Order: sequence, then structure tokens, then C-alpha cells
Amino acid sequence: MEVTPHEKHQLPGQEEGQLRRSREAIFGAIGRHLPAGSFSYRHRHNPDLLNMSMFFGRGGDVFMSHSGVADKNYMYRRHEDGRFMINDYATLFVPGPWLKDVLLATPGVELEARQIVPVGWPRLDTLLGGKA
Repeated sequence: MEVTPHEKHQLPGQEEGQLRRSREAIFGAIGRHLPAGSFSYRHRHNPDLLNMSMFFGRGGDVFMSHSGVADKNYMYRRHEDGRFMINDYATLFVPGPWLKDVLLATPGVELEARQIVPVGWPRLDTLLGGKA
């Protein structure tokens, strides 16, 4: 999936195109298993809801990287004080057990094993019909 230069530099709330549709499809599929009105995947954190995010800095309870199955070091992004940004989330969805194991072995990652959940990669899983 190619993201246009316009999509890369938008302000929160102005997301368009393929990235927005992917986010809505993935979190919409997750949301179908949650009580109506109990979650959000919008740009602003709502303390009364379960907040899901694909981007750091938007606040959330659940983080799922939008970068896919490749190891692009996205999970290793840090705050200015040196703390890993993934430590800000209660739950981290990862594509598979390999990344979970690597993160758990990384000094400075404060998440426990129960907080890092391998979920596959929904965009690929849909294409493969769950046969991955």
C-alpha cells in the first residue's frame, strides 16, 4: 500500500485514503466483538472508552502497529526522555510471537508478556483467508 505525500503530512482528523480505510476495517472488525459504544479508534483519547491506536502520540489503551509484518523498528520509537513509546499502552498487538519475544527481551520495555498479544496481521490474514 502506497501512502501519498498528502496522507503522510496531514493533521489529526484529516486522514484520507487507503490508510484511513485500513484503520477503519481493522478496528471495525475488532469492535464488532465489543459492546456498542465502548471503544474508539479516533484521533483523540477518550478516558471513558477503550481507545485503540495505530499511531504513537494519539493516546490509547491498545496499540497496533500500522507498519505491517516487517521489523522496521517502529516499536522502538522513544520519547524525548528515552522511554519507549510502547510503554504508554496497556496492550500491544503484534503480528506474531517472534516480535513479542524480541520486545520482552529488550531492556527498557516495561510491558509484561500478558500485555503483548500476537494477533497475526489482519490485512494479510484477510487476503489469505485465514490460511497463513
